[in-house]
Amino acid sequence: YKQLKIEDYLICESYLYQETNKKNHKKRNVEIIIPLTLPNIASFAILFILIILGSFYIWKTFTRKQCTCKLCRNQYNILSKLGEGGYGEIYKVTHKNEHYILKRCRTDDISEADDLLIEAKHLRVLEHKNIVKYHDDFIHVEYERGKIDPIVYVIIIMEFCEGGDLKELIDKHYYSNSPFSNEEILDILIQLCEGLNYIHHKNIIHRDIKSQNIFFTKDGTVRIGDFGLAKKVKKNRKHNTSISKAGTDCYMAPEVIR
Repeated sequence: YKQLKIEDYLICESYLYQETNKKNHKKRNVEIIIPLTLPNIASFAILFILIILGSFYIWKTFTRKQCTCKLCRNQYNILSKLGEGGYGEIYKVTHKNEHYILKRCRTDDISEADDLLIEAKHLRVLEHKNIVKYHDDFIHVEYERGKIDPIVYVIIIMEFCEGGDLKELIDKHYYSNSPFSNEEILDILIQLCEGLNYIHHKNIIHRDIKSQNIFFTKDGTVRIGDFGLAKKVKKNRKHNTSISKAGTDCYMAPEVIR
């Protein structure tokens, strides 16, 4: 009984409070006056600049062009990532039921992209049984979330060498405790020298010959690849500047690394 009385009292009190507020409530016209002081003017200026920047960001986001390269049109389908290094990422891809290697190199601007396309330019003119075959090259563009400027990638499509590289072959022989035979070593060196002789006659210096850049086809043919540091030199030029520090330190010639 006491509990019911207390609840009734609270309900009545709440009702009376609401009724009293309704009677006392009057419409008022509120005027906000902001004095034109220096801090207020600075605040308005900052607010105006932020509105302009925000509008520009929204405009760029909705009007930017989407990439329409061969990779984005699914002409090349990525199967797996094979590795990455200082010069890009390597993927195994398919195109018209054939396997290829896709090398993706990130650049900071278009001029750097042009420099990276030098590798593709070198590969285009090289046709030899001991050189990795060039297939295609193009520019790929991506956008990161929260950023306006695009990221430009140079894509180079090359022959897929199913036999792996020389480093993998050396590791395989080492861990299986089965050394190379003299005939195997001689065969690899002869093919390697033939490939190098060919590119030197084309006035191209590779500058990064190492076990990871020497590949094998399914039938064991040696292929020289990764021309990312290659340099075109002029004919009959003595002491040219191509003898400069480039490549992997532990594979460099003494006269280059000193």
